[in-house]
Amino acid sequence: LANTTVTLSANATVTANFDKKTEPVILTIKTQPAELGTTVPASGNYDVQANKAFEIEAKPNEGKYFATWSCEEGASVAKPNEAKTTVTLSKNGTVTANFTNEEPVKVFLAIVVKGWGTTQPAAGDHELVKNIKYEIKANPNQGNIFKSWQLSGKGTIDDLNKAETSLVLEENSILTATFEAGSSVLKISVFPENSAITVPQIGESTVTNNTEIKISATANNGYKFANWSAGPNATILDASSNETKATLTGDAEIVANFAPKKYKVEFKAGENGLLQGELIQNIEHGCN
Repeated sequence: LANTTVTLSANATVTANFDKKTEPVILTIKTQPAELGTTVPASGNYDVQANKAFEIEAKPNEGKYFATWSCEEGASVAKPNEAKTTVTLSKNGTVTANFTNEEPVKVFLAIVVKGWGTTQPAAGDHELVKNIKYEIKANPNQGNIFKSWQLSGKGTIDDLNKAETSLVLEENSILTATFEAGSSVLKISVFPENSAITVPQIGESTVTNNTEIKISATANNGYKFANWSAGPNATILDASSNETKATLTGDAEIVANFAPKKYKVEFKAGENGLLQGELIQNIEHGCN
């Protein structure tokens, strides 16, 4: 009880312990084909705790066979090829118990990634079931884009050009997800204004993400280079060098910062005169 009483016979410490309050997520359980088997819990929607294992079991009808579990959205099954297992949800998700009229035939799938990204299922070797539909997903890293799927072996991909699609295998196969670098807008500016020229020139240009580009800044008369500064999505190799390289993962601005030069000025009085004040001063370029 949150409200209670405590009785002490000596000095003591009482600690109130709290659990983090989380909203439930919705687990949807399905069977495919529905007439070949059932599940425990039965097909339907259930409120479950996120990121906590939830027990599920597939029960084929007499003379039928359990093939595998398949997942969609935020669901992940611990052992997809076992009838009794657990599912964990990171968000609302669906698990489907797949049944067959004949004893399931296992096939092996190797997933390969080319470029910058990841896949679901992850890159590596996987044991699947022949003629069962599986959801596959390609996740490009920041600044990159998904290009296509390629299947080496007998099978079908619903849409080769979609990052989220489905796969059916008929034999051992290799699945390749290809990613390529995207492009972003790079804005170059200088501070103070008109203190330097740059390469690329001051303004906006389009560059390839995750690829090093050369940047340089040359001071105009009266200024000296200080450093580079960059906003989100940009990384500068050496911010203290006026000639360096930068890498973008998205639209970004890079600023070349300059400081005005200082000049040593000595004031002297001519004959029959007298000066007051500091006779030797360091004065910045452009100042009075």
